[in-house]
Amino acid sequence: MLGTPFKAAVKERVIRINPALQIELPKSIRKEVRVPEQRDVLNILDQAPADVRLLFQLEVMTGLRRGEVPALQWHDID
Repeated sequence: MLGTPFKAAVKERVIRINPALQIELPKSIRKEVRVPEQRDVLNILDQAPADVRLLFQLEVMTGLRRGEVPALQWHDID
């Protein structure tokens, strides 16, 4: 994210060197995603409290992420 502004600053002679070139980025660790089986999802929905069951159903049926469901507004629903 910082490489481009620093590169522009070097080009404009605001700074002499791009400090972002000396940064070693950490290796990304890929986590294995485990998709729950249908029976597990149904079990969770059966045990969910009534006030959040609809949110769980919406998440499961649409593929929305956990933080996206509560952020929905009425104009987002088609």
